[in-house]
Amino acid sequence: MTTSFKTLWNDDYLKSFARRVLQSATSTSAEDNLQFWYDTEDKQGNEIVEVNPHILINDFFPAMGVRNLVLGKSAKGLESIMPVFVRGNRVEEINGDILKSITYKVLDFWGALCGDTKTPAFVRTALGFKKTLFDSNNLRSIRDLDDKTIMTDTPASAFRFFKNGWLEITKDGVSNLRSYDELPTDTIIWNDAVIERDYLFVEDVTASLHNLLVNRIHPHTGEYVNDKKELTALTKEYKEKEKEQRDTPRDTHFRDFVFNLAMNEEGEVCPKVLERIKIGVGYLCHRYHFADRRRWIEIVDRDFDVSRKSANGGNGKSLLINSLKHVMRVTTLDGKEFRKGKSDTFAFAGVKPSTEIVFFDDADEKFDIQRLYSRTTGDFHVREMRQNPFSIEAKRAPKLVITSNYPLGNNDASTLRRQFVIEVSSFYKDAREQYGHTPCDIHGGKMIADEGGGWNDTDWSEYYRFVWECISTYLSKGFPASEDTSENFKRSQLIAGFNCDNAEELLDFYLDFLNAIADSGEEVYVPAFYNKVRSAFPTLPKEWNDERLYRHLKEVGAAFKIYPNKASNGAQRQCRLTQDNWQAWVDAGLEHHTKPTGEKFVIGDRVRTFSALRLSSPKSFFTPNFAMKEEEETLLQEVAN
Repeated sequence: MTTSFKTLWNDDYLKSFARRVLQSATSTSAEDNLQFWYDTEDKQGNEIVEVNPHILINDFFPAMGVRNLVLGKSAKGLESIMPVFVRGNRVEEINGDILKSITYKVLDFWGALCGDTKTPAFVRTALGFKKTLFDSNNLRSIRDLDDKTIMTDTPASAFRFFKNGWLEITKDGVSNLRSYDELPTDTIIWNDAVIERDYLFVEDVTASLHNLLVNRIHPHTGEYVNDKKELTALTKEYKEKEKEQRDTPRDTHFRDFVFNLAMNEEGEVCPKVLERIKIGVGYLCHRYHFADRRRWIEIVDRDFDVSRKSANGGNGKSLLINSLKHVMRVTTLDGKEFRKGKSDTFAFAGVKPSTEIVFFDDADEKFDIQRLYSRTTGDFHVREMRQNPFSIEAKRAPKLVITSNYPLGNNDASTLRRQFVIEVSSFYKDAREQYGHTPCDIHGGKMIADEGGGWNDTDWSEYYRFVWECISTYLSKGFPASEDTSENFKRSQLIAGFNCDNAEELLDFYLDFLNAIADSGEEVYVPAFYNKVRSAFPTLPKEWNDERLYRHLKEVGAAFKIYPNKASNGAQRQCRLTQDNWQAWVDAGLEHHTKPTGEKFVIGDRVRTFSALRLSSPKSFFTPNFAMKEEEETLLQEVAN
């Protein structure tokens, strides 16, 4: 089985390569000469050492394991590449400084092998005169890694790598631990994707029993059980195992932590919130991008106070995402640095080609959500100081998650189709404020998913098991058909989008207005609506034109399912003023209303109208029944007989 390395270019490997370089320069070597330096004389006849850049770039570096990995296209449409170090089925990002250091080490090991301490120093000096050899532009000339591809998740599977093997997670469950020799020969994996821990497989006894009864699949071999006696014995064994597991439950600190995040006001786990958390975690931990599921995950406090426009935090949002660092490569960015009106060219500089989750931690109400639009649905472009910019193509781009004490963005369509909101409970905040209990206190003196936090092998096994369960839930169900957030969140997000004085009163005005016309079935003249808003709120910003007033009406209607002109997707209807409806026009106070030309409206002119339709929310969640199904009971009885 292939070994896992913390560092691909460790000293043992570089010593071995130095020996290979020394051997390649002999007359008996079948390999091309990898020695990129040679002895010569200067103009004065002094012996000096020169380097051959062609051999260095085209032979020495590739033989050592250095290649260029093609990432996709840059923002300017150019090929975006990244120098990497390849060893076996592992690959790791490097840069010019690292490559120079590795090269110098090989020279030192070469000198030690042949007892020559002077030549390595001379070669270093010669390399020093050719300063551009290790520049990023020059490294573009290194051979591409065109015979290997990074192994990544598929539409139906997620893969996780441990020191002692790798796993496949599907909607149906988790595979047995597999050897690295079973990896496809044309694939490689990021070295930092290998979790520095041996995986201890914990069998899901209930799932194994179900599969045995319904499909007659052997829990260990995965083969069909044809013999009835064997089936009976296995069924008895797993029934006893299931009873033993119920009688002596294992510690499930991470599962309990997530359940606490899903608590409702009555202190009970809300199945709907729990499923949203599992789907959100599963989405973030599945490396594949479905074109119609590109979203950011937004985790906020459920008990945000709209009136005070504040929240205290401390609810476990950041802890939840930080815990995923044990199964994903997470880059954390300061959410407060992404504010509206602030442009930082290098804001995403911490993101690497191997990054799988970009975590915007503790974003505030000024977070510029629009900066995420293109990176959520398109390529992910990154600029770094003193480095060439690079781009990660959309299909391999990292997924995004934001934690905030405030609802972000607004209720417009661009935001709604890109966000998946998870509202977590105040369980941990309340425990701290009321009893002085920290999460560590609540979980028996153990820190959640912390290497030095007191977790044992069982805790880690149960942690992985729950994360795999989240991935399976996401692969099985995807995102809900409709966004289902609390009324408090909807109000908060709309108020934040209004961004004006008396925003809360304006929201209530819109809601009362929509409810009234939905109840009455009344057809409203659009100019009359504008007049009512401006009469009720004379201090609205001057830049708020009629189009904006109507846009906010549609946003409020979409949030609370009271839709203006639902049949035409919110578009205003046109009708002609006639003798029959002229009085209604006058009663609406529009007798003296004028056209943009200054002329009054008269009978025969076309005017715009809308009505409102209220829709009830479809049920998108059911409480699963974990009791044994009737057909399983029947099968069990048949086996027993």
